[in-house]
Parts: sequence; C-alpha cells; structure tokens
Amino acid sequence: MDSKDNGATVYQQTKQPLTIVIKLGTSSIVSEKNLQPRLGLLANLVESCVQLRSNGHRVILVSSGAIGMGMRRMSVLEGTNRSEDPNRWNKKPKALNEKQALAAIGQGHLIALWDSLFSRLNQPISQILLTRGDLADRSRYLNASSTLNTLLNFGVIPIINENDTLSVAEIRFGDNDTLSAVTAGMCNANFLFLMTDVDCLYTENPRKNPGAQKVKKVYDIEQVRKIVSTSTLGSSLGTGGMETKLIAAELATAAGVSTIICNGMKPDRLASILDDIQSNPQPCSSGSLGFIVEPSDEDSKINSEPTRPLYTHFLPQPSPLTNRKFWVAHGLIARGSVVIDRGAYRAISKDSIGGRLLPAGILRVIGNFAVGQAVRVLVRRSDLLEIRGTISSPSMSDEPKQQSSSEDDRDCGSRGVIKNEGGTGFEDDGFEKSDDYVEVGRGLTNYNSSEMLKLIGLHSSKIEEVLGHIDSENVVESIVLKKK
Repeated sequence: MDSKDNGATVYQQTKQPLTIVIKLGTSSIVSEKNLQPRLGLLANLVESCVQLRSNGHRVILVSSGAIGMGMRRMSVLEGTNRSEDPNRWNKKPKALNEKQALAAIGQGHLIALWDSLFSRLNQPISQILLTRGDLADRSRYLNASSTLNTLLNFGVIPIINENDTLSVAEIRFGDNDTLSAVTAGMCNANFLFLMTDVDCLYTENPRKNPGAQKVKKVYDIEQVRKIVSTSTLGSSLGTGGMETKLIAAELATAAGVSTIICNGMKPDRLASILDDIQSNPQPCSSGSLGFIVEPSDEDSKINSEPTRPLYTHFLPQPSPLTNRKFWVAHGLIARGSVVIDRGAYRAISKDSIGGRLLPAGILRVIGNFAVGQAVRVLVRRSDLLEIRGTISSPSMSDEPKQQSSSEDDRDCGSRGVIKNEGGTGFEDDGFEKSDDYVEVGRGLTNYNSSEMLKLIGLHSSKIEEVLGHIDSENVVESIVLKKK
C-alpha cells in the first residue's frame, strides 16, 4: 500500500484533501418497526457527504440495506393479498436463497433512493457491487482499486455494497463492516467511519450501566478488547455487532487507515468529528495501556465538561501493510494450509527472511491448491505456546537455516502483520477447524499441493532432483504474519 501520512501529521494538515470511507448499516437505512426508509436520517447523511466533498475531500459510502429494502417491497406487495401471512416479511429470513432473492429485489430500490437524495444536491453517485471473489484475483483487485480512484477523481461518490445476490458462503465478506475496511485499504483511505447504534465504544453496556466509561482513543485493539463491551449483536435486520466493528478496525488500521466508531443516527457529526481530530493531534503512544478512556456520562455531568462530539478513534499502525500484502492478507481466499515447525516459524518471523518459507520447515500440507494461490501458514498450538516470548532469540538450536534469495516482483520485502481472529478460521481447504493448530499468517505458493507434498522436510537443494524442475527455493512467499 502506498505510504501516506498518519498519526499526528495528517491531522495537523487541516487543508489536506482526505479520502473518507463511511459505512452505514441496514438499521440506519430502514426502520426495524415498519421497514420504512429513514428519509430524514439519510438526507442528513447526504448533506454531510456533500459538505465533505465541497471541502475538497473524497468520499466513499458503503451502504447496507438491499435485503431490508427487498423486505419492504415484498411487504407492500403482499399487503394487497390477504391470503398471505401479513407478518411474513417482519423478520429477516435465514435461508441464503431467500436473502439473495430479497437483495435482488431491494438493491435497485436502494440505489434509486440514494440517487434521488444526492441528485437534489447535484452530487453524482455510482454503484459498485463486490464479492470476495472479485478481489481474490490480483488483476481484478487492482482494476477495482483503479475504478474507485477514477470515480473519486471525477468527483463522484461511489456507493458500495456486497453483491448479496451472487455471494455464497465461501466468498462472502460476511458483513459490510469487513467490506468497508477492505475498501478503505484498497483505496488508501485516510479515514473509515463505522456508524453504529451507540456514540462510541464503552467499557460496559451504557444502556445497562450509566457509569460505563467512554473509550476515546485506541492504540492497541487487543488490549481494548479485554475491557470493552461487545455484547451488542446488531439489529434484527443487520449482520454485525460491535465485535465486527473491532475486526474491521483491525483490518483498516493495519492498512494505515484511521478508524472511527460513531453514532449512525447523528450523521451531521461527521464534520465536527474530523475537526476535533484535526485540532487535537494524537500522541504516538498511550503507554502500556493501549487506549484512553474518558469519564462516564454521569461524571461528565457532574464536572460540567465542555461538549465534544462523541466517538472512538482507532489510530493507524505506524508501519502499514503494502498494497500487495494487504491483498494477500484480506483480499484472497485461502485454498489450503501448510503446517510448519517451530524453527520455520522463528525464521519467517525475522525481518531479514522477508516472509519466505523453505521446504525444510514444512510438516504437513492440507488441501488442493495451485501455484500462486493463497495458503494459511499453521503452527501446532503446543509449539506456539512453547516458543512465544522467545521469538527474538537468535540461538535456537532447532531453527533451520533459511537461505536468502533476491527479492522479486512478488513484494517479498519486510514482513507485514494482520489481525489475529482468535482461531484458525479454515475456509475451503478440506480441513476442519481444529484447536491443534493456530493460523500465524498467509502467503502465496510457488508450487502446487501435489508438488509440495513431495517436498515436505527437504532441503531446497533437493527440489530440482525431486520434481525435475525448480521455480524457486521458497515454497511459500509474501507471507503476512498475524499480530501476536
């Protein structure tokens, strides 16, 4: 990913045009009670987006709501047919084919609604529907990125949604929080706004405990996850809750994107939140805590503190992933897995190795994959527990010698870091999720699964002898490690 200013620098340059991604959920677009579009709220958001555009900023809107709009359309149609169950469309269906059909019905109405609102302010928009499959191919990923940037240069506000009609389980983003984070990384955004049903992240559920503290700034998401409330499950119409917001923030900040959680019912606060961030440059660190909290609502009333917009700001990582590494980590679908030994894990964790794996460190190959496809890099949980905390030690006797090779156009430079999802998260490599293994990273293969099975545990000098050819001494390259 292209380097860009982050931390305090970008906020001090208040006149610098920014690229801003705004994610709005279904519950902010359609009322849960009667499925009516929230026209007043949407009009306020449109005004805020147009104001940001007039200030020179580039704006992308990630909009849910196709299924909700489809439910609304079907409820209106069946309201005239008394033989049908009048409550049939009050709840979002669970069957994938029904959700896909409703998305097909509702997406046209959704984009028409956005177009009518933006047209009143003479702001052109565009529609982009994406699936994970669209981004799994490198050329299509780059094409999507190029199209986005061209639209932004035209002064258009792209409106992005997942193509629910075509998405199946294995190529779904799962929720538009994740889609918005991938979009923000793909277009080198400065800010990602995740609009939800609360003002900010709280240490506890503020609806149950008025003394809950507000989390103002986050430097380490793993630290803040230990103390904050993520109990919200999202609305009956949506797919995400607060935990999906934290996952999206991990993805976006790893790409160098500042991420904001704020209240989706108050879209007019977007400009004031930006102003507040720009007028209060962020320190480089919060110390060992990893986050900064503010007084509870009750304490704020007692102390009569000046009113500032409420939000939670996740600061970007100081060393963001390159564009290619972000694509490897979050754009690709893993087609298989390789299990590596302790020594290989120690080796690929070193910056000098550059995210390259030799065959000597492989213990097992899982799934069927072709050359150039993504695979998970797994370590046995027992091995990982044993070596965690000693990863920087240079004198490990069981560490295989990783031979250096010249860097090529696969971007095998300094290793990157991606989020730890708390499990192996197998997708479609034919191997069920297991507590025996932990996913530590992802990379691109230089050999197919059949060839790699023959290379397990071999020295790289034996590759040509065994296969009859050698494409690379490294079996997996461009490995992006997960955050420990």
